[in-house]
Order: sequence, then structure tokens, then C-alpha cells
Amino acid sequence: MAESLRQLINSAAFLVLHENLEKWLKLYHVNRLLYCLIFTKKNTCDENIATGCELIELNARLQGQLFRLLSICATEGGLYGGASAIKSRLLPLLGSGLGCSGLNSSISMSALNASSSRVMELDELKRAYAKSLEKIEVDMGQPSRTGAEVQSLEEQNERLQARLFRGTMDEQGSRKQTNSTKNLLVKPMTESDLFDDVSGPQQISGISPLSPLDPVQRNRQQNLIARFNDLFSSSRVEAMAILRRYLDDYDMNQMIVFQVVLEAFSVARTHVRAYRSRVRAKVASTSSPPTTDKLDELMQSYLNVHATYAIDLPAMTHEVLLAMERHVPRIRRPSTALGFEVINDFIQEVCKFAWECMILAHPLDVYRPVCVNEVIDENKYRRSHDSSYSVVLVHHHIWPCLMLDGHVVSKGEACTKRGKSMGPIRATSPDPKARTTKSRPIASNARSCSPERQSSSPSAGNSTSSVQA
Repeated sequence: MAESLRQLINSAAFLVLHENLEKWLKLYHVNRLLYCLIFTKKNTCDENIATGCELIELNARLQGQLFRLLSICATEGGLYGGASAIKSRLLPLLGSGLGCSGLNSSISMSALNASSSRVMELDELKRAYAKSLEKIEVDMGQPSRTGAEVQSLEEQNERLQARLFRGTMDEQGSRKQTNSTKNLLVKPMTESDLFDDVSGPQQISGISPLSPLDPVQRNRQQNLIARFNDLFSSSRVEAMAILRRYLDDYDMNQMIVFQVVLEAFSVARTHVRAYRSRVRAKVASTSSPPTTDKLDELMQSYLNVHATYAIDLPAMTHEVLLAMERHVPRIRRPSTALGFEVINDFIQEVCKFAWECMILAHPLDVYRPVCVNEVIDENKYRRSHDSSYSVVLVHHHIWPCLMLDGHVVSKGEACTKRGKSMGPIRATSPDPKARTTKSRPIASNARSCSPERQSSSPSAGNSTSSVQA
């Protein structure tokens, strides 16, 4: 800052500007006097404007130097250094037209008076703000509460801490009581855990894992029933929406979803049976095989922990797709190119659910109808919204019922209305071509028999003798 100001003073730019102004004034008067006396030519308009432009250029260079000094001063004041002075004094001049020729002394004085009044208002606001800050600091420094109030608050805090500590101890006690059942699910089991006769959670609780009162059985059973209802209310609706893009037949889409659930449980039943056989063989192949009852308990304990993660979901999904293709003569394929893979997500979800149902000690299974034209069982199925309540025969099934040990735990849904049944559950096909192909070999064989073979057969002889008699 000091160096820049010293350079500006040493350059004597203001002196040069003043000398040029005086020179312009002298030349203007001399030329005007000579013009009056001798009638010589005075300075032209272009010459005067050129001289004025030179002075303006010199003034602009001086203003550039002054603005540079102003920026240096503002920088030394910080981020907002000199902002109030610039707003109150410099901006009004710039806004009023600093370079305009029409700026007179009255206008400049009014602008300066307005800027000075704004500066005074800002100063008053600053002083009021500073006083308020000082008052706040004084209030914060003084104690706002008496000693009695502080003591009562401390006692209340101690009571709350004691209550919180008692609640924490009660919660820890309840957790310790439930650890006997949770350890089996949380801690991964090894072969030594399976085969050693150490006291475990099942011995402490006294409940066998094969019992229907087993906590694992009851907890998972309730969760699976809730998931079965969620499958019907949400996942089934999403699958129906996907099928509606390919098939306009609403009843056929319902039958496809119903058949997918049946086939998923059938495939899961097969896979779980094979998995149980492998686990049983592994447990029985030890050096000291346990008894039959102990073997079943160990196997079920192993299934409760590890079977959930042993599912082969891609293989099960593929088998369900193949099983659905076998019903294509009676069920329409949604897409010629993709087939039943358009609802692949729904199939995977149902397969996973069926696997978890089958690994229980008392598995949950769906009821598979013997035929479609069965009399509706109100204990197993509820009628759909488009059903006819005067009809007692099932037109087609919409959702299977979930059963546990022969008892219905979650109802299914069926449609009862008049019309030809369109279900895919029948095993025999009413195709007339199949009947003709089966009858033709019998007829051809009857025609191929020669008279000699007929006469040589004992039955033919007996029949001939009986006719002769």
C-alpha cells in the first residue's frame, strides 16, 4: 500500500493533468483573442475534443491507480473490509452517473448528504447491536438459577439414572432367559456340537426340537403363515400384473399362479427329502452313532440352523419351470419366447418359501386338490369376489390353502361359477387323438389274426364246439 502510494506521488500525474488543463485554457483564450483582432482561424471543434479526450485518458489512468489503491486497502480490512464506506460513498456516485456531463454541484451534494445519512443509520445500528451483545454476555455470565434449584435438578437426575439402571438390569435379565433358545439360531453348529452329549439349550429347556411346542417351530411357523398371506396379497398381485401383459384371460392367469405354487411345494418336498437323507447319513456314519430318537433330534437341530442356507434355488426354479411346461396342453404359455420365465421372480420367491416350510420338524404344506370339479370346502377355501354362491362346484382354484398336520392354518381361494371347468389338475388327457391312436393297434391286431391261428387257439375251439353243440 505505501509503495503504491509513493509511486503515484512520484509520478506527479496530478501535476501533469493540472498543467494540461492550464495549457488548454491559455490556448483557448489566445486563439480567441487573435481571432478577434487579426481574424485568424481559431481552434476547431475536433482539436478541442481531442485535447479533452487526452485529459480524460489521463484522468482514467489516474482513476485506475486510485481504484487499485482502494482495492489494496479493502483487502487489508478482511473479507468485508470497507464494505460500508464503499456502499455509502462510492456506489451513489457511480449510480448517479460519475462520468456524465450533466452532474452538477447540487446533485452531487444531495447524493453526498443521502450517503452520509445512511452512514449515520448504519453506525447507530452497529452501536445498538454491540450493546445487545454486551447485554447477552452479561446475562450469560450471571448464574440464572439459585443453589436450591440446582440441587433439586441434581437429585432428579440421580433418580432418573437409578431408574434407567434398573431398567437396563431387567432387560439384561430377560435376555439371559431367552439366550437358551437364541444360541441355537445365532451360533453356527459344528460336528462336535451335533455329536457331543453336552448339555445344550434343548436339554436346559427340556423341549425336543421334534416337538410342536419347540420355540423354533412355533416362531418360524407364525412367520411363515404371515409370509404366506403376504405372498397372496402382494407377490401374487404383481405376478398377475406381469401375466396380464401377455395374456388377457384373467382366469387362466389365476390358474398359472395356483399351479406355480403347487409345483414349487412339490419340488421343495423332493429337495428337502434328499437333503434330510444326506444329513441323516452323515450323522449316522460317525464312530459312535446315536440312537434313533437322538439321531432325529440332532438332525432336526442341524436343519434348524443350516438348512435355510442350503437351498439350491436355481435348480428348484428350473424344475418348477419344467413342471409348468408339462401342463402346457391345459395351461397356456404366457410368452412364446420366454415361456413361464416372465414370472421368474415370483417362482423364486415361492420356491424359497416352500423350502423354509418343508425344513420344519412339522412342515407346512399346501393342499393339492384331487380334481377341479370338487365341491368347495368352506373350511379350506374362501370364494372369490366374482364367484356365484349358488354354485357348489369349483370352477378353478386361485390360491391353495396352507395346512399343518392335516389342519388348515391359512385358507386358500377358489372361484365357483357356472361354465366348463378349465383346471389343469387332472392327470388324464381328454384328447380324442390319443383315444384313436390307442384303439387302432387293437383293431389292426384283431384283423391281422389268420383263420388258422383262430382255429388253433383253445378258446376258438371251445367256441366252435359250443356252436356245433
